[in-house]
Amino acid sequence: MGPAPDTKENVFNAKLRYGRSVAPRLVLEPLVGFRQWSPADYRGGRLYSAGLGARYGISDQLTAHVTGRLDTGWIYAAARGRADLTGTGLTLWVRYQQ
Repeated sequence: MGPAPDTKENVFNAKLRYGRSVAPRLVLEPLVGFRQWSPADYRGGRLYSAGLGARYGISDQLTAHVTGRLDTGWIYAAARGRADLTGTGLTLWVRYQQ
């Protein structure tokens, strides 16, 4: 028994980040991203992302990393047609190293 035909899909995801030190303990990271989703039986969708991350060394052992992101794109659903997508994201990581 093989995979069900309605579950076959292709996903292409690419993201580019560039970190630049702007102060002794602060690194800024602009980012851009692209995601293409293609199911087997109909057109899928695309999502474009742009954002900015900041990594701050609070101490030698403690680091905080904040990333904000905006997404826009579209998806095509077989039953409903094309729909526009908009999204936002905010991530906060705190890392402690001994």
